[in-house]
Amino acid sequence: MNTTPSLPRGSEPLLANDRSATARHPGRCTLVGAGPGDPELLTLKAVKAIACATVLLVDDLVNDAVLEHASPSARIVHVGKRGGCKSTPQAFIDKLMIQAVQEGEHVVRLKGMSSLGAPLTHREHAHGVVFVTGHAKPGDSGTDWVQLATTAHQAKLTLVIYMGVSSLNHISQGLLQGLPAHTPVAIVQHASLPTQREALTTLGELVGTVQREQLQSPSIIVVGDVVQGARAWQQAEPNATEQRAA
Repeated sequence: MNTTPSLPRGSEPLLANDRSATARHPGRCTLVGAGPGDPELLTLKAVKAIACATVLLVDDLVNDAVLEHASPSARIVHVGKRGGCKSTPQAFIDKLMIQAVQEGEHVVRLKGMSSLGAPLTHREHAHGVVFVTGHAKPGDSGTDWVQLATTAHQAKLTLVIYMGVSSLNHISQGLLQGLPAHTPVAIVQHASLPTQREALTTLGELVGTVQREQLQSPSIIVVGDVVQGARAWQQAEPNATEQRAA
């Protein structure tokens, strides 16, 4: 398996000109979700797409074990996009995908994600769920956190915020204008991986909890009453594990 480091803006072409044999066939691009981290959570279609790819553009959150499904001859390009850190520009990633497809390659854009590992909706706690990024692009005002919090409070919605650690102060200040300070919150870092860490707190204590526990990206933040269920789920999980072992 050939691994290529992240390419800087304006770098040399992605593919060598001597791959003309591949270029005779029409190229294609497949967007693949790599799951929350554990490679055993990949779907069968995801595994098949990764195995057939000739070029993989890999997100920063993708577990290296996922790449074991790739062909040894596949070219792997790391195009990191991690909240709070310098990222590969999306326009540059798009350019790489288009260029490779035009040259006849089967491109897989492999995206990672994070997960709470517990239900996000529950008829006793929430009527729906909203997924929202906490990382606005430069020049963009981003999400109206006050309005979102007000809507979530009125409609009983769970908020799932990804890439929000670097802007946590701003996010929490906005949410507190529409949600009570005692609103339950869960923060999960490296979900589904052996290095997973989590903390359960309230919206009013969110910033202090993250600082005290030294939680960092990649983390997901879940805001809403369903977190009460996550607390019960965590307490029940050891018992379930013991029953399965027995």
